[in-house]
Amino acid sequence: GAGFRQNTLRAGLTRLSGDEDATVRWAVALHPNTLPADLTRLSRDNDVNVRRALAIHPHALPADLTRLAEDGDRLVRECAALDRNNLNARGHQELIDGSASVEFTVGMN
Repeated sequence: GAGFRQNTLRAGLTRLSGDEDATVRWAVALHPNTLPADLTRLSRDNDVNVRRALAIHPHALPADLTRLAEDGDRLVRECAALDRNNLNARGHQELIDGSASVEFTVGMN
């Protein structure tokens, strides 16, 4: 049933969160069903794009966002500090594909 598929999906995401390819880890960092433990691991990833993706994940844990708010990369810090209640779908997509600055996406309606 649906529970089995959900558990299978999450197990696959856990496995992929440790993939050697940063693009795979980036995709896992964006997936809405990634488990909290995997999000925490990805928040410490060496690849800046993975950390950027995690910094805008709607289910990122507060402790991970606090750590990312002190990241060496400016965009990671700014994304981690976003008010998620004011980030609409368009702004979220623009952050993912890099087509907009954080200032442009915050608070757009």
